[in-house]
Amino acid sequence: MIFINSKTTDAYFNLAAEEFLLKNTDEEVCMIWQGRDAVVAGKHQNILAEINFRQATGKKITIARRITGGGTVYHDMGNINFSFIRNGEPGNMINFEKNIAPVIDFLNSEGVNANRGPKNEIMAGGRKISGNAEHIHKKRLLHHGTLLFSSDLSILEGILSRNSGDYADRAVKSARSTVVNIKDLISREMTLDRFAGDLRNYFLDYSKGRIYEFSSSEIKTIRDIAGKKFSSWEWIFGWSPDYEFRNSFRLEAADISIALKTHRGIITEFNMKWGTNEYKDISGTFLNKPHSLQTVSEIAGSHAMAGFIPPDRMDDFIFSFF
Repeated sequence: MIFINSKTTDAYFNLAAEEFLLKNTDEEVCMIWQGRDAVVAGKHQNILAEINFRQATGKKITIARRITGGGTVYHDMGNINFSFIRNGEPGNMINFEKNIAPVIDFLNSEGVNANRGPKNEIMAGGRKISGNAEHIHKKRLLHHGTLLFSSDLSILEGILSRNSGDYADRAVKSARSTVVNIKDLISREMTLDRFAGDLRNYFLDYSKGRIYEFSSSEIKTIRDIAGKKFSSWEWIFGWSPDYEFRNSFRLEAADISIALKTHRGIITEFNMKWGTNEYKDISGTFLNKPHSLQTVSEIAGSHAMAGFIPPDRMDDFIFSFF
């Protein structure tokens, strides 16, 4: 097993690195990495239904999708991510217990009384400190998880809480849990750097100390994967299962309602009512366009209805579409 301590904090690069290692190498892998502020949805989720899109956009938080299932998680520099890639035989690959065990052993060695929860999360004192997910590719398994050490939990709660509009879909839904930072569970003084160092040393020993660094050609390949797939609108939003979205809100003296349907993130049906008027003419403007911030912003700014939207309410109007 090789050990990789990723130096980049770009979530797209690290998610691409996992896929590259899973599909293009034969070695078993242990990797740890951190990422700048990001929300990362599971492969089979409707990401817009899982997050506060306006808050995420306003805070310039990276929005990403991974290749494993499960629910949406939040990353910041107070969170450490770990990944295992293992070889096995088809039909006997999924093994959360095996992959979570060394992480629990490490946490116990740090003074955290940790255990595996019913949804394969890692718990401590009845609260979640780690989410975990797995993905099979042929005879190889990717297992990865988070470790909340000193994350900003107020941002986490805000980003993962929707506050308007209704989505109807068959996507996998996140199971919300009460979370806690590991730092608050350790009785002695502990910094993030020291905790991360302890984790690196533990995994170095666990992987038999075989440190591996990506070559320049591998870095180029991983960046290509990140650019073409993991940072693309088609993967992040377009991969969402088909959904319907409805929202009603009041703008000045008018009640407005929106209803739309999508396929692969593209709007296939659209209806808007503004007071007693049904804006049938605008439906064609939205049809066959991505359900995206760019689409809504361009149409709201250029269509004749923009004259009815006060400039200081334009953002309210635009984000009501999400």
